[in-house]
Amino acid sequence: MGKDTGEALEEYEASGRYNVLHPVVKVSAEAASPYLVPSISVVQIRPDPDAGEVYHDYRFAPPPREQGGRRLPGKYALTALGLQRIANAAGVEIVDSRPIGQRQRDPATGHVHVDWQVVAAVRQPNGEVIRVPGTASVDTADFADEREQAYLEQIRTGRNLDQRTGKPRFTEADVPEMVRRDVIAVKAKLEERAETLAMNRAIRKILSLKQVYTEEEIARPFVVPRLLYRPEVVDAARAAIEGRRAAAELYGELPVSSTSGSAPQGSPSPADTSPPGPGEAGGEATGAAGATVTGGTTTDPNRSEAPAAPGPPKDDPIFPDGPHQGKHWSEVAHDHPDYIRAIATESRSKVKRELAKAWLEYYYPKIVGGMG
Repeated sequence: MGKDTGEALEEYEASGRYNVLHPVVKVSAEAASPYLVPSISVVQIRPDPDAGEVYHDYRFAPPPREQGGRRLPGKYALTALGLQRIANAAGVEIVDSRPIGQRQRDPATGHVHVDWQVVAAVRQPNGEVIRVPGTASVDTADFADEREQAYLEQIRTGRNLDQRTGKPRFTEADVPEMVRRDVIAVKAKLEERAETLAMNRAIRKILSLKQVYTEEEIARPFVVPRLLYRPEVVDAARAAIEGRRAAAELYGELPVSSTSGSAPQGSPSPADTSPPGPGEAGGEATGAAGATVTGGTTTDPNRSEAPAAPGPPKDDPIFPDGPHQGKHWSEVAHDHPDYIRAIATESRSKVKRELAKAWLEYYYPKIVGGMG
């Protein structure tokens, strides 16, 4: 992160009036990506539980209460809505969400058990992505015990009384039936409940958020640093690539206009996770007016002048695995040319070798020239 941003965060923290989060790892200026711009957002969480961003739990986050003639301050936990507001400001993305195993049912009691995992991700200043998992197990037997204790606590503290008449809305004899109805209702959405809990844990872990905040802490705004991905304006070709990528994320892959002389991009074959690259069919293809296209460079036999500088390859797939998982080839080729060069010389896949050479030729033609 930039020096100015770091100083601003230190000032926020030193004031003692903010909850300052550090969702990214600080690195030296030399390691920072030129395409990432730091920014700071300030998120104010509303401490009223009716607003839906915090909640009270009598086990670990009780509300404000009177005891012995004096007021005891309450404690507050962030709801899924409150956590999501902070996560959005920090640029956190949920990159995976899935059940762990199958839903299990106890035939004797009818209770159901579900396990879920969610993976949250946030980008570091050097462009790398941190991924943090969060898991949750939900069992209706545990839920039933929790609801029973909650109802009994309401009876003990008098919160089961109707405020207008002063008569009890329910008694201890009503609790078993109330718990049974609650269990039936939660069974229908057990997977959603498990996913939400797992997501909340992943967000809290990746942003170092606490489980519980005091009344004083929850009143402070949350200061959240974030990295915005912005390609350099002077690199027009790369800006075009980033524009295509953003459009694809919003609207899906769009076919290339027929007036351009190019065919729509194909889908990757099951045997290779990378889309077909330049020169796959015999190492070269025929372009307009009989020109020959090799590795992204067009040579017209009817023209004597030197060929124009190559444009970006038409294919820019995402690495499905490895140290640069989730990144486009253009990004890795620009920031880690040695990795792409190794693919160009060592990969068993001809498609990947040609695609690697094409991206190297686009960014670093001297490297390609030295490859023989």
